[in-house]
Amino acid sequence: PVISYGSTAATLSDSALYPSFHRVVPPDTVLASITAQLCFKLNFTRVGILFINDPFGSGYAIDFGASAEREGIEIVTSQPFIGGDPASMRDAVDAIAAVDVRVIVVVCLVPDMRGLLDAAEVHGMLRTPGYSWFLNGFDGPE
Repeated sequence: PVISYGSTAATLSDSALYPSFHRVVPPDTVLASITAQLCFKLNFTRVGILFINDPFGSGYAIDFGASAEREGIEIVTSQPFIGGDPASMRDAVDAIAAVDVRVIVVVCLVPDMRGLLDAAEVHGMLRTPGYSWFLNGFDGPE
């Protein structure tokens, strides 16, 4: 048996595929659903997603998109980026800025957060009234 303290991928919940896998944290579907419900309660109807282009980020983006759709929230754009690649991060943030979305759901790891926020700062998307950022419950080296 495997007991994980940090694996949140929803696909690992399939007991037919992973009969010996257990975890002590909820799958990403739970956090994605709660984030979509919070967006709904705050009347955020247009959302953009920035996500690391790996199984974690892609899976979370899909889970959030499905939850958002159930809440009647429009996903205006969903932009992947390559972890550790500043140019890819800038391109993803540029695409978000181009559609003028004010609510951004970010799925990344700690090492990429600085690059994303630096790119957002260039567009005036930080410290500016009217923007809201939702960050997944990432963890890792600070």
